Amino acid sequence: LAMDATFLSIAEADLPNKFSNIITKNDGKMMEIRSSIKSYADIQAWIDTFSINTCTSWSTRRSRPTETRKLICRYV
Repeated sequence: LAMDATFLSIAEADLPNKFSNIITKNDGKMMEIRSSIKSYADIQAWIDTFSINTCTSWSTRRSRPTETRKLICRYV
């Protein structure tokens, strides 16, 4: 997952604990997280939990036709 984290400070505790998560990049503007997501339903569950944990709203889009990578953007 890649996230626009420009206006949000994200801690590991904010990540859904149902999944194994590793923050691989955090440069203050973009955050990349590797997670044990297996399906689109898992993606939605991850986003829903993360939104509750951080009091934010997020949406997803496919970055490639193979759906191997997802981009998650925050509503502002």
